[in-house]
Amino acid sequence: MNRSNNAVSEMVGALILSALIILVIGIIAVSLLSEGPSGIVPAVRIDLRNESETLVLVHMGGDILSSESTIVVVDGVDRTLDFQKNDVTWSNFSVGDRLTLVDAFSPDVSVQIIHTAPDAPTLLYTIGGESAPTPIPTPSPTPTVTPTPTPTPTEHSINPLNVPDRPGVYQSPGYLQFRVNGLYSYIEIDGVQYDLAIGDTVRLTINSDDSAATIYCSGWMLTTFSYSDVTLSINGASVTTGAVTQVYISQSDSYISTLDLTVPQVDPPVWTRLNVDGVDIINGEDGREIVLYGMRPDATGLMNIDRAGNYFVCRAAYTIGGVTPTPTPTPSPDPITADFSGTPLSGEIPLTVQFTDLSTGSPTSWFWDFGDGSGLFVQNPEHTYTTTGTFTVSLTASKTGSTDTETKVGYINVIPAGIHTIYLNSDKEGDLLQNGYFQFRVTGSWSSIRVGGPTTNLAVGDTVRLTINTGTQGDIYTSTTSISSFSFDDVSFTLNGVYQGRGKINSIWISGYDSVESTLTLRTNSANEWTNMVVDGDQIINGNYPDIITLYNLQPKIGGGMNLNNEKKQVYYDGGASSYDLT
Repeated sequence: MNRSNNAVSEMVGALILSALIILVIGIIAVSLLSEGPSGIVPAVRIDLRNESETLVLVHMGGDILSSESTIVVVDGVDRTLDFQKNDVTWSNFSVGDRLTLVDAFSPDVSVQIIHTAPDAPTLLYTIGGESAPTPIPTPSPTPTVTPTPTPTPTEHSINPLNVPDRPGVYQSPGYLQFRVNGLYSYIEIDGVQYDLAIGDTVRLTINSDDSAATIYCSGWMLTTFSYSDVTLSINGASVTTGAVTQVYISQSDSYISTLDLTVPQVDPPVWTRLNVDGVDIINGEDGREIVLYGMRPDATGLMNIDRAGNYFVCRAAYTIGGVTPTPTPTPSPDPITADFSGTPLSGEIPLTVQFTDLSTGSPTSWFWDFGDGSGLFVQNPEHTYTTTGTFTVSLTASKTGSTDTETKVGYINVIPAGIHTIYLNSDKEGDLLQNGYFQFRVTGSWSSIRVGGPTTNLAVGDTVRLTINTGTQGDIYTSTTSISSFSFDDVSFTLNGVYQGRGKINSIWISGYDSVESTLTLRTNSANEWTNMVVDGDQIINGNYPDIITLYNLQPKIGGGMNLNNEKKQVYYDGGASSYDLT
């Protein structure tokens, strides 16, 4: 009986031991398999931009890189942890991300990106003119050889790629990202409007190709993005997906793009034109494949993607038949110096101004920014201003190998219709009538006002209203572009329609303004005192005058100035007014 029990116990023990061995082998196998195949190396496409003492790496496509398994070598020096993403040290680098390194680099700066996983150290990417250092591999019994990706070609001005008869043109899914830099901007998806603020980062991701779609941006004003399957993201957060029914971005900058376009190879060849940096690379029958990478606006803010007509103007890298030809630039010994004139420079709304190009150096293209959110690509434009204010005008003149911009600050002054230019200097006493106001829109940075209490900083686009209460004697001074004095003891301050407070204006500085509205009324007494008054260049009074003088709706005159001082038992005014009375 004991022998039988012992035999059974031995058999059970052997079965248990066998099960344990099988279990351990299984755990080891799962552990080994979970590690995945050794030597897998990421593949990426990276764009290098050397922008005014800042080196920028843009992830254009491929796998995510980690700072723990990546070394970034700049001009032979390991600068991995010196790069930042969104102003902090980076930890991962994925599609659309920008790594920045603030430092001064030569135009031929060399960058190498090395994958440092212990089982397969590999040089992933080389950008720039210098040869890459050879990473020291960790010994491996079976090293995995991974081809180095072809570096992203350099971006160029494409103006145009015109392939009206090439079949099968298609656009890969990708996005166009930019920062909003203008007021009143919005995007409408499936009829729902999303308002955008200055500083918002917007990403429009095209999820599927649309052969009838259009993108149009001119002078950094984006007005068309007619794709039917787009995901809208604002400041990194996905908002909605649908068809873009309207878009208006009054000004924009900081573009990043992963929009690629492929023109497939055809046989027999058909008429094709590709102009790169002002040089026709192709102009005639051609059947080679053409690919544009990362399409975005060019240096003037122009982007025209016309899928229906297969006509494209943008900034992009490109290949022809899989390689990037080198354009032969046209010599430009005579550099451009931009200049222009306009006439008239001031007047009542609506004001039509004829602009004349005075640039030297024989430019072949022109872009005008009229300062009111509009622009034109012609040499000598005529433009009508339909809002009041002071406008800064710039002209960018270009040709192959040379470009220059001339900017004239506060060049055009547009005033409301019916404004008289009035000069009044009198020994009479005068007061501003109570409850009159002076309102304007802020157009200049670093503007502020202090009414009684602490200083209020003002943003571009703010609307300010200053209402005179009981203190009706003081001074006002505005120049063509600024407001530096509004010295009254009892003023109500309203900002964007919201009452802020009441008191003495201790200080005011408005670096730029427009859209003036005024109900300020100046009235003198009836004392018989010396008076000099000129209206629109005509002498009205010169000598003693016994009656009341009233000026209505005081505001800047043609030319932009307004100077009032009625503090010391006399009146001095040089500015504009809608009307006047002598009673």
